[in-house]
Amino acid sequence: MNNTIEEIITRAKENVRDIELDNSIVAMKNDLSKASETALDKAANYIIKAMPVPDAIKDILKDVKEAIKTKDLKNVVSTAVTSSIREGLEILGLSNESIKNVYKLKDVAMKGGLAQALKNGIEIIANNYLKNNIVGKYVYNFFDKLKNFVLTNSFSEKINEFLRKLEQKKDKFFEKCNEWYNSYANMDLEKINSIAKNLNGEKELLSQYLECAKENQVIQNMTKMVNSKQEKLTTNQLQLCKTL
Repeated sequence: MNNTIEEIITRAKENVRDIELDNSIVAMKNDLSKASETALDKAANYIIKAMPVPDAIKDILKDVKEAIKTKDLKNVVSTAVTSSIREGLEILGLSNESIKNVYKLKDVAMKGGLAQALKNGIEIIANNYLKNNIVGKYVYNFFDKLKNFVLTNSFSEKINEFLRKLEQKKDKFFEKCNEWYNSYANMDLEKINSIAKNLNGEKELLSQYLECAKENQVIQNMTKMVNSKQEKLTTNQLQLCKTL
């Protein structure tokens, strides 16, 4: 295959219908992309560790894995997830509104050819890295094993495993949010500030998930205003905290 990563992504985007009809679909699509990236990353680590090659070769393969992780693989995964969701919706005759959770979205994407799309994308990345590579046979073997992995049941199971962990993280985050609101109801300033500080420290969740970032921003705004007033906020002040 002579296609570059940029060409395959551009062509895929031209053929993909806009599926971002509401924020819930966008959030679930992003979660599925992140889950797929994580599953591939963990598989890549296992593959490299299990390969019967010298440590020096393993170090090169680790460098290759890290090099594709930040850009090439992200682009391939994002495009594959989007296009496979579109195909799955068409094959199953479903609307965006019928997708109520990320597990259903994953099933739709798998039906739409997510695994094959990822396999094709990994092959394009591999071809780029195989050019003039003095350890080409090892790089080829690594990518070949990674391509085969996405076609197994283990890939789907690893995605589900990550999604469950992500759900648990989000649930704990919003439990903390509820604790903050209970502290606000009791005007417990010590807990208000302590919980707000903990929430603001959830950098990974806040940077990747809009719903977490929005809720945290409201709480940080309210905390700042409560500390200033030393009393509960008025309806107008509450509204202001939600819109800032």
